[in-house]
Amino acid sequence: RGIPCQSCIRRGCDAICPSGSLAATKGSKALMAHAQQLTEQVKTMSTRINELEAALKKQQGMSSAPQLLLRDAGRQDPLADSSDLEAKYEADLESVSVNLGSIAIGCDGNTKYHGETVDAEVRRKGIFFAVSAIASTVLSILFYHQDGAIASKELGNPKRLGLPVEILELLNSFPFSPYEHPHSTALFVPFLPSGERAIWLANLYYENMSWITDPIPRGDFERDILKPVYQTPDRHASLSNMHAHRLSVFFMVLALGSLFDDCPSPQLLSEQYHALGRAAFVLESIARGATCASSQALFLMIVIVFHDRSAVEHRWVLMGVCTKVSQMVSNRDSAGWNKDRADIQRRRTMFWELYSWDAWTSVAYGRPPALNLGHSDCRFPDDRDPFIKEDGSSELGFQAWKLRFSAACTSIAVQLAFTVQPLDYTSLLALDKRIRTFPVPSHLRRGGQDAYKTSNEDLSRVMQQCCAVSLCETILLYIHRSHFTQALLEAKDPLQHKYSPSVITAYRSSLALIANLKFLNATHPKFTRRVRYFWSGLYMCCVLLGAIVAESPGCTLSASALAELDTARTIYEDASPLCCPPATKRILDKLHERAHVAFEEYQAKQHDREPSWPLSVDGGRGAPVELDIAGSRTTVIDN
Repeated sequence: RGIPCQSCIRRGCDAICPSGSLAATKGSKALMAHAQQLTEQVKTMSTRINELEAALKKQQGMSSAPQLLLRDAGRQDPLADSSDLEAKYEADLESVSVNLGSIAIGCDGNTKYHGETVDAEVRRKGIFFAVSAIASTVLSILFYHQDGAIASKELGNPKRLGLPVEILELLNSFPFSPYEHPHSTALFVPFLPSGERAIWLANLYYENMSWITDPIPRGDFERDILKPVYQTPDRHASLSNMHAHRLSVFFMVLALGSLFDDCPSPQLLSEQYHALGRAAFVLESIARGATCASSQALFLMIVIVFHDRSAVEHRWVLMGVCTKVSQMVSNRDSAGWNKDRADIQRRRTMFWELYSWDAWTSVAYGRPPALNLGHSDCRFPDDRDPFIKEDGSSELGFQAWKLRFSAACTSIAVQLAFTVQPLDYTSLLALDKRIRTFPVPSHLRRGGQDAYKTSNEDLSRVMQQCCAVSLCETILLYIHRSHFTQALLEAKDPLQHKYSPSVITAYRSSLALIANLKFLNATHPKFTRRVRYFWSGLYMCCVLLGAIVAESPGCTLSASALAELDTARTIYEDASPLCCPPATKRILDKLHERAHVAFEEYQAKQHDREPSWPLSVDGGRGAPVELDIAGSRTTVIDN
């Protein structure tokens, strides 16, 4: 006997066969009539659904926009079939892998990952596996190289920094506080400079560093830190009422200001204040609670470590700690918590400064960001430095504009850079347009090439104008770089490739960045050569322009690209060794030579004559391994 039996099926009660029971009804005829009515209703609705889906498919055929209603159409349970999961996560695996970037594995198993957008000067050690099909070794220096930066000196060396054992013990436990310790802020009183000296170093910081990022406004620093330390009743510096993390902020501001001081050993003095700031930070454990000063201190540490080229992993990990502390303090907008206005603005400023830095460095390092705007409702802080025009109207100041640019443009670039699925080129071009059309206040626009002739402006204003140019053009280089590479690899003339817009963008953005730094280096050389941010961009421009000439000497852009490469290389070589390590110069020398060889060879063939100067044995095509086109293969670089 089958279950359900034919009798139950005929009566429409197969669901309760064999031992169930029905609720009391007026009779079997009424039950069957109701079941028949439901069956007819289901058939009618199924027919209507099929008609609507057919209409949507027809509409989708006429429009490029996908119809979200057709996603999982007709499927009752999206997880019902395991084959669907395999299709979702394993289909197009090859196309997904092109966005993996590169991974470095050392002899001891130490592993470091960088995505495809990683900055050209990120330091790499050990064995490199270029798993991206578009990351050929000709442009491998677009993704990594071994830089020759001066080795980072170990913080906390008592012979160099002159710090007592107690402070060194605190320093060695950074960023977490020892479980129990007898120390207080009084331990740091002997290392406080005079009030005049502290104000001098703080002014150096705000004049030379705060134009690009300003996590603690000058007014807050003076009111909450300087005055409590130095304006005491007995006129002696005191730390009795100073929170340890505010003391850390104090030392970090002095450390950054010392970098621009004219004292005999500014680097050593900066390291000492840096060590004191770290030691002061661990007096109060962030595991038990944090304040806005906690985030400020960590962020300033990241800024100072940014100047050390050998500390890539150090600042990346420190960034993770800082963002977690920030989420404890200011991830949500505090306006609804009845906080005073100054505290609300302080928290908003800290969150958005950190988010802007996190988004930018994520693209530069080729690693996912730690902060997501979808997890925060923090509003923009008030514009502290609006620009007042001659007619009395106001424009956004640089800091306020920078934060809005990060939210509107850099955040989307981060999403596109780290998506697992293949990047839609249409979406990339839409982001390109968004960046180009993002409004820039008139006081931050230099007005083209002619504007680079004048330099009688305030240094901070000039740096902000050039930084606005650099932010826009550099992010364009990052998002177009992989498609630029693919166009060079797949076409003799990259301007005829489907990714030719990326080639043109890389070329134009490189020219804009070179003109930007050329102006700065000519008008403010002493200051410009201390700002590493600009020189990393120039290095990438040299690589891109050299790649155009070396790989496509017949391209119509090659002649002008070679001329710009000569100019940029001269600027780069004249720069301070602090910004331009010897290893990068050697790489650019090889690239420069190869570009000239390729261009000379092409010109000679065009005129059916011998080149005017000796070429390498293979015509320059097989020279340095850094410039060898290998397509999809494993690349090994030994230190």
